[in-house]
Formats: sequence, structure tokens, C-alpha cells
Amino acid sequence: MVADFFRSYSFWLVLAVLVFWAVGAHNRLVRLRAEIQSALTQIQTEWAQCIGALSPLFDEASGIVEGAAARDALEMLRAALIQVEAALAGVRARSFDTARVAALAASSQAFSHAWERSHTAALGLFGDANGTGGRATLQADVVWTRSRVMLGSAARNFDAAVGAYNAAIAQFPAALLARVFGFRPARGLGADA
Repeated sequence: MVADFFRSYSFWLVLAVLVFWAVGAHNRLVRLRAEIQSALTQIQTEWAQCIGALSPLFDEASGIVEGAAARDALEMLRAALIQVEAALAGVRARSFDTARVAALAASSQAFSHAWERSHTAALGLFGDANGTGGRATLQADVVWTRSRVMLGSAARNFDAAVGAYNAAIAQFPAALLARVFGFRPARGLGADA
């Protein structure tokens, strides 16, 4: 009786459906992970452009700043930018490590807070409004404003991709495949990169 079942068309049909479903579910999870990686690459690219544009302005400012408050604000910004660079390097090495993604989110937020504090504590950080320092201030403001908008958009895309991936690996029966193939929940940035 059991041997007849294994020879029947129904068994092979059910087995084929299960195999095709498993392959399809696995491919969906792989595609969702690739979407997370793509969104993370967008964040890394935006930060690289921001760092590349702000670093020379910070270097220029170091020769112009006057007063302890302005020097402290500049050093706080540099330190925060170095922290972001280190977090980006960590995420590049292991992009699905939740601790590294959390470090990137924290360092991004720290830079944003350092920027706000430096503007309120030392408004003329890059020099007077009429000289070369004024141009650097304006350039830095434009760079950070653009970067903040682009990073916010990239972070929202990343968080949406993480949400879709996490929802997919939590759904039954795909959750079974997720466990078998080692798909672990991912962590978002909180859309505040």
C-alpha cells in the first residue's frame, strides 16, 4: 500500500509542488537579501560622497577657526566623521551583522547631532561670512543638507527592504526554509542615517 503511494502520480505531483515551492521561496529570500544589500550600498555611496566633500572643508577650516569653542566644534565634527567611516568599514565587511548596522545608525546619528551642536555653539565655524571661510561655511551647509536628504531617503529604502525581508522570513512556511538556510532577521537604521 505504501509502496503503491510512492509509485503513484499523486506522490510525484505533491513532491514536485513542494520542491518548486521551496525553490521559489528560497529565491524570494535571496532576492530580498539582495535588496537590503543594494539599499546599504546606496547608504555607503552617499556617506562616501559626504565624507569626500566635507573632509577638505574641515581641513580648510582648521586653518581659519578662531577660539576654543570653534576648534572644539570642528574636532567634534571630525571625530564624528571618523566614527561614521569606521562604522561604514564594519558594515562593508559584514553587512548583515546587526551590531555593525546598529553602530552605523548610532554613528550617523552622532554626526548629525555634532553638526547641529557645532552650528549652534560656533556659528562662524569656518570664518567670517564675507571671506573665504564664509564660502566654506556655505559649501559645508549645502553638502550636509544634500547629504542629509539623500541619506534619509537611502535609510528609508534600507528600512523598507529590511522590513520586507524580516516579514518574509517570519511567514510560515517560509520560516522553515529560513531556518534551514540560515536566513536571520536583519536590523534597520530607523530611517535616520
